[in-house]
Amino acid sequence: MLLATGARAPNWDAARPIVLPVLVIAVVLLAVTLVHLDRFDMDSLFGVFWLCAYIAAPLSLLYGIAAERGSHTGEAQRSGRRLPGGLRAVIAGEAVVMLAASGLMLLAPDTAADLWPWALTPLVSRALGAFTLGVALVGLMVVREDRLVLFSGTAVAYLALGALQLLAVALHGADLGDDGTANSLYVAFLAAILATGAYGAIAARASSRS
Repeated sequence: MLLATGARAPNWDAARPIVLPVLVIAVVLLAVTLVHLDRFDMDSLFGVFWLCAYIAAPLSLLYGIAAERGSHTGEAQRSGRRLPGGLRAVIAGEAVVMLAASGLMLLAPDTAADLWPWALTPLVSRALGAFTLGVALVGLMVVREDRLVLFSGTAVAYLALGALQLLAVALHGADLGDDGTANSLYVAFLAAILATGAYGAIAARASSRS
């Protein structure tokens, strides 16, 4: 979803808060793949495709970033409404939480498995950590740029993340652990992500009409 949102951005200013974190996701996932390469079936087409995809993705993204730097004007940074103060604080808080969670999942997967609402292997923990790190960086970059127009595309990704994860919990609730507090906190955080995306999308749309 983040990659699709970045590809649809009208210019580099709008794409930058998304494309750079996607590059981080690709690089970290490549590192995770290499660390856990023994867990992949490299005799199968899918195993080879996975490895090749995450070798090619960072190179492609780096090429695209280098090609766009020359056309960067910074116009989107200098114009447009700033993020509402409350929304900016919420995005920053959510990003910090995701940054801490991703660090735990990447660097201490066994500890993360003890705290997570469902069972995690080290490979799954680190893969989730890579994606969580990317979303956290998107939030931090949006807060740094502080322009509502730059959150409009990201808001769609927030909406999709919150909605799909809540749907997964609804469909597979029986697979969650017995720790009611952890489960409740996880669902509450997903609901907050969903609400942030919805509010941001509505605010950005209203701003573009005014």
